[in-house]
Amino acid sequence: MVAMLPAARGDAAPAASAGAADKLVHGPVTDGKCKKKAPRMIHKAEREKHKRDLLNDLFSELDEMLEADRQTNGKACILTDTTRILRDLLSQLESLRKENSTLQNESHYVTMERNELQDENGVLRNEILELQNELATLPAGNPGWGHATAGSPHPAGTVFPSQQPMQPTTIASAVFPLQHPYAPPPPPRELKLFPDAASDIE
Repeated sequence: MVAMLPAARGDAAPAASAGAADKLVHGPVTDGKCKKKAPRMIHKAEREKHKRDLLNDLFSELDEMLEADRQTNGKACILTDTTRILRDLLSQLESLRKENSTLQNESHYVTMERNELQDENGVLRNEILELQNELATLPAGNPGWGHATAGSPHPAGTVFPSQQPMQPTTIASAVFPLQHPYAPPPPPRELKLFPDAASDIE
């Protein structure tokens, strides 16, 4: 029994040394965790403060942009006024879009009418040119017109009925050769008052 006591004491010594070692190991680890958590909390608080400052700056800018005669300058009032102004702007934008669409349709219609008028104008110009060419070639192809304008000093291709000068009356006989020459009337017959007496005298 006595011999076994030292052995028991020998077993207790390693156990005590193991517990001390655990304390030494776990103690610094737990302290490190606390030291690591503290900077994270500090950084989080700084981030929150930075966000609050940024929001305050934004609210201050909105407050300056809004109407100056507002009674309250609270954040709720600023948000309410900003929402109302945005709704008004959106409604105005929608009305402007509708007006723009209407104006575009009218512009398209006006463009179509202008193109149609240009086409009609081109057709009328072509018809005018054709009529001018026909009038220019008409005196050369008609013998009556050529005979009538043979003695005219102007060329036949450039003389039109509206531009032809006044002709003397002698040209009418050349234009109408079927008229007969003027013949003097026969002498009047003498009236015989007594035809029977004249025959008896003879």
